[in-house]
Amino acid sequence: MTAKRDKYQHALYELVLELPLATRRRCEPHIRLLQDILNDDTDLFSDRRGKHWAERRVEPQLSVEIRGQGSQNMSYEEASQLIRRSPKQLQMAMSIGRGVAHFRVDDDSISVRKL
Repeated sequence: MTAKRDKYQHALYELVLELPLATRRRCEPHIRLLQDILNDDTDLFSDRRGKHWAERRVEPQLSVEIRGQGSQNMSYEEASQLIRRSPKQLQMAMSIGRGVAHFRVDDDSISVRKL
């Protein structure tokens, strides 16, 4: 990826990232030709996901509160290890409780909230 792009390279880059991967593959010779004209060496075909998938990759965070120990932000995987259940069981409990679930692990009371 070039560190500094001119306005034409940037316009091509933004345009190509709006296309789904299948369309990018179908139009690859034309896109490569435009890149050669603009002297752009950016690899626009290596990403297996479209631009919309990059926005969804953000991990949903949970606020996990252990009674008497405070709260901290965790992912579903980390929280499921803490409550000794699978991530799917945690998700089901969260959906039943409308974003909140309470668990007992040994002598601890753990509350999990969706952020």
